[in-house]
Amino acid sequence: MEITNFVNLQSDDHADVQMGTSVVVHDSHLSHANLMNYGEDVIINRTKEQISPFTGISKRPSYTAHNNLTGYGVEIDTPNGPELVGTVGPNYLLIPNDDVMRLGEEILGSTSYAYDVRRIFFDGGRFAVIFDLKDVRSHLSGRGDIGASLIIRNSYNGSWPLQASLMAIDFFCANGMISGQHFAGVKFKHVGEDKDWEATVRQGLGVLENASMRLDSFTDGLRNASNLRLTEHGLRDIVRKTALIKSGPTAVGKILSSYMKSEPPTAFGLLSACTANYWHGSKFSANDFKNNQVLTESILDYVNTFKS
Repeated sequence: MEITNFVNLQSDDHADVQMGTSVVVHDSHLSHANLMNYGEDVIINRTKEQISPFTGISKRPSYTAHNNLTGYGVEIDTPNGPELVGTVGPNYLLIPNDDVMRLGEEILGSTSYAYDVRRIFFDGGRFAVIFDLKDVRSHLSGRGDIGASLIIRNSYNGSWPLQASLMAIDFFCANGMISGQHFAGVKFKHVGEDKDWEATVRQGLGVLENASMRLDSFTDGLRNASNLRLTEHGLRDIVRKTALIKSGPTAVGKILSSYMKSEPPTAFGLLSACTANYWHGSKFSANDFKNNQVLTESILDYVNTFKS
């Protein structure tokens, strides 16, 4: 479904939109998850008041003068009262972050994997949690272990579908590497009945059974990148032919400076500089998840053109 945001508060018949009474979707007092269980190094909170991602949420319906539902304003509970974090269409299924966290833990708890929470991200409208699969590792010569993690993302404002997939962690530098091309996953577009999303995610995450195999395949791509040395001409070529060229001069400058200073002169070294920039930045934002994925896929695609 295409999510339709309403921002001008006007209906097709030009009648003014009227706001209804808020409906509680999640009560923070009933939360399963608690941020107190995680260290400060795990949490990236971009809300001004450091609001818990598991706070209460409500949706306030809006109607035309003829009582036609136009959509909902989504509000989260804050110490200063409800705060609007997004507007969504009338069919949008609002899924509490607390339920997303609970389901991730339930799914992993039903497997043989031991896991830790590596990162929790929240900016009011978007939420992500990353679980490390502690025993799923692949070795990259000259670098060390590459690990597999499960990343689950959700949004209250329609900017992200509910999505869950595997990803990789470079333990040498703790860089995350996201790639939809290499790691299978599942998406749910916030449409349907309350329990539809749980069934969809559970079914899609059957891919966890093949986590080791998928990680080995991804590490093979990193190995190829490590073997592709970049001359001065090669560096210009990879920048020009990958998504890096679209990152903007400031980001490209930072990435190339880090590459020259700290990384080996290979395609993997450039990938490492890219993922570091979009994983450890002091102003890490929701967009950095996408930037990380685009550059990871783009550079590995470039490397793949050199395979015999």
